[in-house]
Amino acid sequence: MQGLLNRSFHLFLRDTYGPELWTGLAEDLSLDPDGFDLATGECRGAFLRLAEAAGRRLEIPLPLLLEEFGLYLHSLPRVRRLVRLCARDFGAFVAFLPDLPERLRMALPGLDIPALEVADAGAEGFRVTVAGGPMQAAVIAGFLRAVSDDFGVLSLVTAGDDGAVHVLPLGHGYGMPPAPSVPLRPGAA
Repeated sequence: MQGLLNRSFHLFLRDTYGPELWTGLAEDLSLDPDGFDLATGECRGAFLRLAEAAGRRLEIPLPLLLEEFGLYLHSLPRVRRLVRLCARDFGAFVAFLPDLPERLRMALPGLDIPALEVADAGAEGFRVTVAGGPMQAAVIAGFLRAVSDDFGVLSLVTAGDDGAVHVLPLGHGYGMPPAPSVPLRPGAA
């Protein structure tokens, strides 16, 4: 499923930064200007080369570019609907994360998704450990930022160099009911 990852990144670059960027990168890296074949594993290792080259050309640090890619993945309508069907609120979605890689592999056999572990960090929110390391954690951080927003939860989401994503929800919707509303004047409903 390397072709799927490469194709997704190609579309992200094209849709976000324009076809000229893709054309230049494809030429520089000797890639097919039409993109990647989804059915084959050709161009194994192309993702990292492509991401690094795009970051240099755009003058964007690689972790930030990968976070943007995570945001982009969530913006795809089918992915967004799938996420909303997985959980009733952001807290339930986070609790579902350890099951996500296996469920995705059921839908897309051969998809290489790193294992995800979630630990409650109390007042510090929670920590998602991404087995794939810091680059995959950056993609997951961008994705979780978008999911949090989609569920209406303001969250601080950061990816660490240790392959962990730290999420601190700042509002209701994280599996907790909203604060009760208080009438503005006596007798008002």
